[in-house]
Amino acid sequence: MSRVEEQEAVTRLYAVPPEAFIALRSELVAQAKAADDRALSSRIGGLRKPSAAAWAVNLMVRERPGEVAALLDLGGRLRRAQARGAGDQLRELGRERTRILGETTEMAAAAAASRGHPLSPAARRELAETLTAAVSSAAAAEAVASGALTRALSYAGLGEVDVSGATAGRLTLVRGGDPNSTTPATRQAKTAAAGRAATQRMAKAERSARLAAAALAAAEAELGEVTARLDAAATRVEDLEGQLERAREELLRLTTEHGRAGRAHRDAEQAVRVAIVELDAARG
Repeated sequence: MSRVEEQEAVTRLYAVPPEAFIALRSELVAQAKAADDRALSSRIGGLRKPSAAAWAVNLMVRERPGEVAALLDLGGRLRRAQARGAGDQLRELGRERTRILGETTEMAAAAAASRGHPLSPAARRELAETLTAAVSSAAAAEAVASGALTRALSYAGLGEVDVSGATAGRLTLVRGGDPNSTTPATRQAKTAAAGRAATQRMAKAERSARLAAAALAAAEAELGEVTARLDAAATRVEDLEGQLERAREELLRLTTEHGRAGRAHRDAEQAVRVAIVELDAARG
């Protein structure tokens, strides 16, 4: 894969519906392995499935770019007004912020629902928090605009938003050395002693680089395995949440039926008591 194709892999992965993510990731990993690019396959394998809120934001970036651009532009104007201490403008922008955040949150939730993925109340809160962070922080705005968000963002009210690990990023690999670099042997102004010292440093650096590369490969492989387990666990949690919701509905239904049955039982007992009294009276 070329560098352009590497970025296309990220773009494709974070554009598909949640249920298609893992299958497509496996397909792209297989393609990279077939091209004998194990480093790339490990990187693709380590890409995390986006949370429900992150997927909804990515969907908006692709399908409603104008609304997202308006939201991010508002964030830039707010930050500039805050830096100037423009009180009147800040109050006006604050009202606009409330309106646009509400509209964009509703729009993103509706877009997700229209594609068969209605957001749970928790995911909807994360969606609103992520959009709020994008208005409040330049780093968060950049993460949202990437269209490759993996998790929700949160703004604490001060400073920048923590966006570490929040986006897939670019899969860029550097292959080979710099063709313009020189070695001590080609520098005629250097003495033989300086040349030997430079060679020793280079050899040491190469050994360190090989060890670091081996450690990186092992870490990437482990990351891919852990990511797969994490995705499986997240899917299991979603299934269990669905089961819990159905169980709650069944409990409510059975509680209602139990109440009706209890009342019917009490009515039947009362009828029996009345019948006994009437029978005793008839026997006189």
